[in-house]
Amino acid sequence: MNLITIIVGLIFSGYGIMVLVLRLQGRDEKFKKLGPMRKVYGEKAGSLIHYIGYGFIPLGFGIWIIIAGCRGIFIFDLFK
Repeated sequence: MNLITIIVGLIFSGYGIMVLVLRLQGRDEKFKKLGPMRKVYGEKAGSLIHYIGYGFIPLGFGIWIIIAGCRGIFIFDLFK
């Protein structure tokens, strides 16, 4: 078990969860890039890109890092 890797994974996962929770609560004013994304890509596509890019990808990446940390892999060894 590598504690540093797990902590980094928790940070990524926490950020993804925070973004998803704030978006589901309707607090869109917290996100500076959401408005421009909606203007460029449209209401639905801009929101979808924001959900995926700022919510689901960090959450999935964090979970992947946590699993690697539980297996004893150091964070920098993940990218070799």
